[in-house]
Amino acid sequence: MASNTRAIPGPGDQLTAQSLPISQNIVDGVRSDDCAVRLEATTKLRRLLTRNPQNTIQSIIRCSILPSLIGMLSAEDIPLMRCSASILLEVTASSSEEIQAVADEGAIPKLVSLFSSDSDEAKDYALSLLGNISGDCLPLRNAVMEAGGFALFLDVLENPGKYTHHIMDVAVHALAFCTRLDSGGPFSDNIVSGTRALAIKILTFLFQTNQMISVLAKFIQSKENEPTSSVENALLALGRIVLTEASTCVAIKTGITPQLVQLASPASSWPLQHHALRCLAVLTLHGLDGIDSVIEAGGLETFGLAITSTHFENRSVGCSAAHCVLDGTPAQVKSLIASSIVPALAQVICNEEYPEIRDQAILALTTLSGKARGDEELHLMVEAGSIEAFCAILEPSDYRNSLFGLQGIMVIINQDWEGQKEVVERLKTAGGVTRLRAIRDGVARQHQMIGDMAQRTLKKYFPESSQPARV
Repeated sequence: MASNTRAIPGPGDQLTAQSLPISQNIVDGVRSDDCAVRLEATTKLRRLLTRNPQNTIQSIIRCSILPSLIGMLSAEDIPLMRCSASILLEVTASSSEEIQAVADEGAIPKLVSLFSSDSDEAKDYALSLLGNISGDCLPLRNAVMEAGGFALFLDVLENPGKYTHHIMDVAVHALAFCTRLDSGGPFSDNIVSGTRALAIKILTFLFQTNQMISVLAKFIQSKENEPTSSVENALLALGRIVLTEASTCVAIKTGITPQLVQLASPASSWPLQHHALRCLAVLTLHGLDGIDSVIEAGGLETFGLAITSTHFENRSVGCSAAHCVLDGTPAQVKSLIASSIVPALAQVICNEEYPEIRDQAILALTTLSGKARGDEELHLMVEAGSIEAFCAILEPSDYRNSLFGLQGIMVIINQDWEGQKEVVERLKTAGGVTRLRAIRDGVARQHQMIGDMAQRTLKKYFPESSQPARV
């Protein structure tokens, strides 16, 4: 869908011959009652659309032949339907104004009716056009839903024996397209809050969403041994519609989590791996049950691998998921500390790659150090390289990271536990003493707080290095 929309000419606009490339013969032919004449005219129109798409689309609307083209959406004349539908696909792949114009002329119920024909080609065009229309904005998505369009998508996926593999691919692609985040959610624009209509729309949306989750999960599970582009689209749609704690529970009950872990592993191809990883991360976002489901399926190790992967997007998703688990129960946080996520975060911080991801990792590791309790958890944090990571971000010129680094070090070293001496040695080996002195002596006056933190740490654990530098 193009984001830059083109204005449709108004009745008073002056159009040149170049901006109106459709001849009167074609216009009259499209409106003709003679099937052969209509087929010839629409064929010429389709060729014209291929050569000059932008002006032709605007001219189709200005010449008011959209109703005629939509009227041809019937399985009674497949060649004519094919020609008309291919033209409408181009129109609904352009701007929002033009998609709305197609819907305003009654295309949605016509397409739902077209799907009921015995022709696979007719079903293909019906699903594709409904996907284009519903993916444009929330009002059109609601219109397609209310007309039964979403029910068609779901019927195809629920009954694979009734439809060809191609039709199933088209249906799942349409679902992925119409669940795009930028097309709005149930509380988005054009809905007046506090009305009965709003309540009905929300309940309808939630019912359809829960049904979609179940159907998509079942479809993905049925393709376990044959990952295809349709599975990628199903994962894409699933990750977009799990929006609440209730919908997370619906997803968990389908038993999809272990398969998501499998699909999110490095053995999977891109973007299949990424879409599965996003679905796992979404499960950790809404409620403790989702986090438990991911932990039990081994998802934390998958996030750890993602954080150190070569794909920027996977690194970001892995870090985001770690933050979600940090908000979980003490038992869930303990599982996080024992996972490969902690060494992965430390590695990202020390490597200094991808500044945005590094910032996420720093925040996650600092927060995690504050939640570690007892010798076992603290030992896991230290063995994972967290002290070395915190040392790596002690820079007088970077107040934010230096503050996080100092907080992380002080939380671990100040606790009364058996590994305290090891922490001191690790700090020394990692150049921590030199960095602490640099922080103490080099921070700007307005950031003197961290200078004082550095000096207290030096004085307590490295008294021989706590004296001010000689001038």
